[in-house]
Amino acid sequence: MRAPIVVFVVVISLSLLMVKVGGEQKRGEVDVVGFEEAAPLGNVSYQAGVVASDSDSNVYCSPEFNGQSAIMRYINENFNFIERKPVNRWPIASLTKLMTAVVALEKIGPEKTILVSENAINSEGTAGNLSPGEIYIALDLIKAMLLTSSNDAAVALAEAYGTENFVREMNEKAGELGMLQTIFFEPTGLSFLNQSTPNDLAKLVNYIYANYPEIFGISRQKESLILDLETNQAKRLVNANQFVGRSDFIGGKTGFIDESKQNLISLFNKNDRPVLLIILGSSDRYKETEELLKCVE
Repeated sequence: MRAPIVVFVVVISLSLLMVKVGGEQKRGEVDVVGFEEAAPLGNVSYQAGVVASDSDSNVYCSPEFNGQSAIMRYINENFNFIERKPVNRWPIASLTKLMTAVVALEKIGPEKTILVSENAINSEGTAGNLSPGEIYIALDLIKAMLLTSSNDAAVALAEAYGTENFVREMNEKAGELGMLQTIFFEPTGLSFLNQSTPNDLAKLVNYIYANYPEIFGISRQKESLILDLETNQAKRLVNANQFVGRSDFIGGKTGFIDESKQNLISLFNKNDRPVLLIILGSSDRYKETEELLKCVE
């Protein structure tokens, strides 16, 4: 087989979206910056093309991307065939809840009964339609987090373990996974101080995919029911992710606060392989995900 030939045909900025097919691409100095330094660059397009050929394929891809950072890779591979600022830190908003779900499953357990407190209900937002005094198993609160991005559910889970201890566990898990540019200050993502990088988030996704595939299984459901054990009343949750219902959608998580703009983690089945896309700081995350997906279609 002939070695891949990689040709970059368009360069609009030194800080471009890099498209790679084949072997490793050399880079200069790694750029890891804080949130203030990593502010969006306004209405700027980053575009690059690639032509690669070997005995099996001929590929051309020219994506346009206006967000802060992005990567695309096959799951469990440490190679981004599309990337822009993959090691730059950025507020991750409700992408935080993926780590919250992991810690809840590992430290609390899915069947643990949890009382929803007044403090939890006072969290910003009403997603999940929870009320103080209700009692749910942890798995139902995880469903509320993943389908409706309920902040109330995230706080209730953390309180069940002790919020300070729960956040400590989140950061320790990040360290275990090698997410060295990631930090959590609370379990919801409401704080812009919860920050990570696309490459770090990919490590979390790999861990979930291998150990807790039910998390992504929940996240691709159109709707689900959760049961308040106090009243024996069921509540219906409707998934807000626009990719839900697509036959190739494996799962993912949305995130948004004013400081982060639109964030999105998505997994798709392409060419009989799971493809991971992570977009941070976008103004139209679904459209840009669709554009990047064309590179594997």
